[in-house]
Amino acid sequence: MTRLGILSVPPSIGEICQLAHDAEDAGFDSVWTGEYFSRNAFTTLTAMALATRSITVGSGIAYAFLRSPVQLAMGAADVDEVSEGRMALGLGTGTRAQNEKWYGVPFVSPGPKLEETVAIARALWSQKEGAFKHSGRFFDLSIPNFVRHRQARDRIPIYLGVASPYMLRMAGRIADGVLGHVTYTRTYYRDVVLPAVRRGAKEAERNPEDIDCAISVLTVIDRDGARARRDAAAWLTFYYVGKVFHPILDSHGWGEEKAAILNAFRTMNRDAMSAAISDRMWGEVLTLVGTPDEVRKQWREIASLSGNVILLAPAPYGGLSFDRYAENYEQILDVFADPKMRG
Repeated sequence: MTRLGILSVPPSIGEICQLAHDAEDAGFDSVWTGEYFSRNAFTTLTAMALATRSITVGSGIAYAFLRSPVQLAMGAADVDEVSEGRMALGLGTGTRAQNEKWYGVPFVSPGPKLEETVAIARALWSQKEGAFKHSGRFFDLSIPNFVRHRQARDRIPIYLGVASPYMLRMAGRIADGVLGHVTYTRTYYRDVVLPAVRRGAKEAERNPEDIDCAISVLTVIDRDGARARRDAAAWLTFYYVGKVFHPILDSHGWGEEKAAILNAFRTMNRDAMSAAISDRMWGEVLTLVGTPDEVRKQWREIASLSGNVILLAPAPYGGLSFDRYAENYEQILDVFADPKMRG
């Protein structure tokens, strides 16, 4: 059976708590939220944990370098304690611009720094008390008398939100899972993501099957299928603007589409952004888009790609109205509450 999650960053904590509650009632396995300059992941996840009983609550993603590794580890442990062991820590590096321009954090050697951050978090979770020391390339830590009084688990699952072959290989070595990015295509997932993760796992003498490779699927459902497609296309352009994802476009020979996406984004022309996603892209991108019946038909093929599918629903930004946002969630929960969709 395919595990099913849903991810969004709604405009208020109350709304994400309501989504978590509704997703749990609809039979979803996990609910995820991220962080941005306007939202702190751990604060939101704590509220989500208190609003639910059994569903996994995850960060998709928390920025790895905005906090010290100690505060990152303890923030995750706090959420895990409140949720009674239901936390999944999704980490990502973010882009250079996000780190340096939004948050004023240096962006140096993100891959090795992320790997060291994960190692510190795991060491802290497994240590009950006593002196904690770590001396590495990026962090030199010494806590004379570390004590963690309450903790739900010694190991919180870590998912890395990564896309490049180098980072995917690293995830295979150190992570419990990969939080697939919405920019993945079917071909990129099969030909790049899975082989890179497996290679990293084998290097670390791990079983590749133990690494949970989730996929994030942009999901827009509307009784007006054309409107659903326009909304989804506009959101895809927001993601593909990032330079870190351009190799995915280039691997498919989508140079014309890349130029159209960048030009449309510069002028924030929503119609042009929608038009920039070509017909040949629609056959490759990971989406569930259209009317409820169209999405039901699309689901079988999407579910065959991974045992863990996370539906990413566009937040009410970038021209998407609050009403459309709410309507989309209602449709998603209605369609996927059907047990037949999970078989």
